[in-house]
Amino acid sequence: MLTRVTTGYAAFLALGLRSRFVRCVGGGVVVIGIVAPVMLARRRGERLGYTRRGLGRGVAWGLGIGALMAALTVSIYGLTSPPLGWAQLLIAVVLWPLALSPFQENVFRGWMQPRLQDALGRAMALLVTSSAFAFWHLAPPLAGTSTSPISFAAPIPLALAFVLGLLTGWARQTTDSMIASWLGHALAGLAIVAVGQMTFLQYTE
Repeated sequence: MLTRVTTGYAAFLALGLRSRFVRCVGGGVVVIGIVAPVMLARRRGERLGYTRRGLGRGVAWGLGIGALMAALTVSIYGLTSPPLGWAQLLIAVVLWPLALSPFQENVFRGWMQPRLQDALGRAMALLVTSSAFAFWHLAPPLAGTSTSPISFAAPIPLALAFVLGLLTGWARQTTDSMIASWLGHALAGLAIVAVGQMTFLQYTE
């Protein structure tokens, strides 16, 4: 089990690194992150965790995580609006919940964490998955580019990624659902866009 998780994570990390040099690979990383965990779960006769069971609780947890991460983000980066701010947010409202959040959450909280939990126990699985999630942010698509000027190689953004991993992972364990993790991560991503640390439209005078 641990060997499979390590191999899968290494492959996902390698694809993220590759996408920094071959931009079209980034789309492949997103598609793989969304589809592969779902297919692997079905192969085991399981569901990834997107169910109506405990929906209200999952939404409440997700909103709480999103609010906390938004507060941390604003306290660090301030409320400076990016150029074309409303347009950036409109794009983000579509991309974060439909693509950017699920491809990461499916891999880390949907696929990795339950398997590590079987092998290592709840507490260690949460810690290892959150660390792997934060480390992956050193090499994902977009980070450190004109689209996402935030550099996760810096201590504070890397710490934010680790905290987000802990919160979404804890929610996954507590609610036994992916709804909270997906929603909380999506809202955290929207906060990054709102303070200008991620942009989709480039502005030139």
